Amino acid sequence: MLANMGMWGAFPRPMNLMLLFFDLEEAISNDYETGLNNLKAILVDPF
Repeated sequence: MLANMGMWGAFPRPMNLMLLFFDLEEAISNDYETGLNNLKAILVDPF
């Protein structure tokens, strides 16, 4: 299963410089995968 996610927004000056060195996708990917797995478990076996 392949899932795509994206974000859009304007970041103030300190944050936009920090994002050059910070991989946001890597930071949230584990939580995103955990959430998808929890959702899949609920949908497959709701009781």
